[in-house]
Amino acid sequence: MIQTALTQILGIVHPICSAGMARVAQAELVVAVTNAGGMGCLGGASFMPDTLRDQIETIKKGTDKPYAVNLLLPDALTTEDQQQWAPVRELWDSLDDQERTKLSGIEALLTPGAVADQVQIVLVGLR
Repeated sequence: MIQTALTQILGIVHPICSAGMARVAQAELVVAVTNAGGMGCLGGASFMPDTLRDQIETIKKGTDKPYAVNLLLPDALTTEDQQQWAPVRELWDSLDDQERTKLSGIEALLTPGAVADQVQIVLVGLR
């Protein structure tokens, strides 16, 4: 078994992450990779919200291990402009304790402008 910073941070056994290829990396592949000790990644970019929720629910039923969801974002949402953080702060301030708890342990691998949208997506997925 190879221990790396990646395996430790993500809580996985093998330093392997499947690519979140749209429509190719579906729930069944994510579950298989994740249960084999890697980081399965759902290709979430081409799913409509209801289908994305269904795919995430299928993953949750198939594994209790960490997995990822790949969502592509336009450049306009990935800015370092501090004004882009305003929606994030407003959204966070509006969350109750239960919603904040749901977000515990979720890592957004994004730049500031996209975080507010991702928080909303995660909350919808956790309901």
